[in-house]
Order: sequence, then structure tokens, then C-alpha cells
Amino acid sequence: MAASSGSLLAWGANSFGQLALGHTRDCLIPEVVDHPPEGIVSLAGGAGHTTLLTESGKVFMCGSNFKGQLGLGHTQNMYRLVEVPDLPRIVKVTCGWDHTLAITDKGHLFSWGSNMFGQLAQNARRPARIPAFPSGQKVVDIAAGLRHSLAVTEDGRVWSWGSGVKGQLGRFDDQARAGGQAGAELRVVPEKSDQPQPVDFGEETVKIVQAAAGANHSVGLSDEGVVYVWGENKRGQLGEEPSSDSVAKADIIPLPKALDREFFGGRSVLRIHSGWTHMVAMLDDKTVVAWGRNDYGQLGCPTEPEGGDAEAEGEPGEDNGEQSPSKYSCTPIEVPTLQGCSQIACGAEHNLAITEDQVLLAWGWNEHGMCGDARVIDVHTPKKVDTRLGGKPVLIGSGAGHCLALCE
Repeated sequence: MAASSGSLLAWGANSFGQLALGHTRDCLIPEVVDHPPEGIVSLAGGAGHTTLLTESGKVFMCGSNFKGQLGLGHTQNMYRLVEVPDLPRIVKVTCGWDHTLAITDKGHLFSWGSNMFGQLAQNARRPARIPAFPSGQKVVDIAAGLRHSLAVTEDGRVWSWGSGVKGQLGRFDDQARAGGQAGAELRVVPEKSDQPQPVDFGEETVKIVQAAAGANHSVGLSDEGVVYVWGENKRGQLGEEPSSDSVAKADIIPLPKALDREFFGGRSVLRIHSGWTHMVAMLDDKTVVAWGRNDYGQLGCPTEPEGGDAEAEGEPGEDNGEQSPSKYSCTPIEVPTLQGCSQIACGAEHNLAITEDQVLLAWGWNEHGMCGDARVIDVHTPKKVDTRLGGKPVLIGSGAGHCLALCE
């Protein structure tokens, strides 16, 4: 949805200037961003950086730039929005922890930022094209996790690259078995991949139309409304009961697994969204359901502990401020207040939604004020965010711990 003009609101974590407000103080309620670009059509964020896309195909960014994730050719943080130079016309952009991906109007894929785990498929502090896809195949969707990247090509294939130690790349590497029988091979998940490779759906004919990514898991939505998941399942986010085994590999699903319609009560999925360790789906009857981790209230309703542990994940941004035992649901839970909502956005452990009557709701992790209620107490059910400074919300976006809303 585009707005030729409107007020841009920002709130939440702001250590790196990712709110585009000219300072680095966290904001517990929405504040107005001065002079946003005209015609904003999408809002997105990473750990500490923000990206805005306009209807003319221009990209504006701000915030953390230590790894060149703003695409400006330097590593200086920016506290105000700056246009990324020398880009072709962009139609979609997304952020990982400290990297950025963008699709051009010709279906080409560009990347920039950190490539420590191969998530760029190149080294680039300025935007550069990834030429790895088959000739003639356009990229139609992208997603970025903590340290891995996903792309969907127009033929319905999913490509993955970056970190793969938790199975998030959706394929095996065949390695010679040391000391074993001649020719014997051991199937292991790749530690990382510095080039896009197809996700292994086996013999099944699947056409994926949308991708999403969590911290260490990946998701694909097919043209038939079936969700496929792979990667880490430690919080039940892949629809299986997590193991009590402390071994790291115990909760890895290395190849895509279908969450069939019975998982959703016989319904198809229209749209899938992912936080670091939880998922939110819009179903074909406009019901919204959520599953996965819930100790910050990210599922939109209180649940009793079903197992798991309180051990920190050790991943940046995932467990900041954890004060309660781990809670989760490995089956979808309906969020009644979101029936028929027009938009959903997931942060690391919080969420935003716009209702049918243009009310902005937020819930989940609130340590830096991302729920916009002037407090830092986690919010366990969707709660209205006051947008009167800007007007009616028409577009939302989220980073790991910060929020954006375009209003009219």
C-alpha cells in the first residue's frame, strides 16, 4: 500500500539511530520522523538498521552501519534517513541481522552488509548483484534471518545461503565418511554456504510463492496455501514438540516439512510471518494464528509453560531481558482480536498489526518500548498503540526491536 504523503512514526530500540529521529534514545511511545520520503510502500528493519522503499523504487536507510548494511560504502552509523545511491529501481527490500537484500524491477537480487557467514553471497558494503540464479529466472520474493538468506524464483524454487548449522538452509551436504567403507558418504547439514543453492524438497512438486525466515529457521508458503518449515525447532516454531535433549542437533529439522491443512484446522494459509522463534499466519477465513515461543507474550495470548528451559539461546537479540521460564506452543493458537486484520509485521519477539478499522496493535517483547505503551513491561495480548500524532495507520514495519508506522 502506498501513500503519496503521510506521517511516519517510529518507536522502540534506538541505540544506533534506527528510528531516524536524529538521536540514539529509545522511544517508549511513537514519535514523528521529520521529512520522510514521499510515496513509501514498505518499511523493514534488522537488528539496528532500517530500510524504507518508495513507489519510485528508491531505498532510504538509517541506523547501524558497522558492517556496511546501509549500502553507503562506509561504516558510519546514520541517525537520519539517507538514500542508498547507485541502485536500480527496487521493488522489494528486507533486512537480516546486519545485512540487506533487495529485488530490482527486472527480478535481479542485490545484497550488501555483513558476509561473515556467506549471507550476501559476496563481499559488498555497496549494493551488488548476486548472479547465481539460472539464466532467465527472476527473483520474486526474499527473506533474511539472523545469518542466512532466502530467495524465491518465479519457477517456485527456494534458494538459501549463509549460516546452515541449525538446518536453516534446507539441504544436506554429502561428505566422505572418514575411516568408513570406500565410497560411503555421511549426510550433514552445511555449516554455511556462500552461494545460493536450491532447498531440497525431495521428489515432491512444490511451487513456493512466499518465504519467511526466523533466527535459525526458514519457511516457505506454496501456491496451494501449504506451509513448509525447516531449521531449528527449539521453541516449537516448526510445529513439533521440542526435545528435552540438550544436544544441539536434537531440535533440527534439516529438510522442508509440510504443515498440512490439518495443522491449521483444515484451512489454507494466505500469508506467513516469522519472528526469531515464533510464527504468525493469516488463514483463508481471515483468522490469525500464532505458535512457537511465548515467554514475552509474542503469541498474543497467555499460555502455561509446556516444557522447554530457561537457558539463553546465545544469539544476539533473541533473549535480551529474559525474566521468565521458557513458554511455547507447538500448535497454532488463534488470536481473536486480529480476525480480518489488514497487515501483520513481526520483530524478533514482538508483533504489530493493523485491524480492519485501521487501529494499530502491538504485543510481545517490550524491553525497549516496542509495544508503544510508554512502559517496558511485556505485553501478552494485542494492545492499541496511540497513533494520533500521525493519524490512521496504513503501513507497518519492524526491526528486531524497533517499529515503524506510516499514517494518513
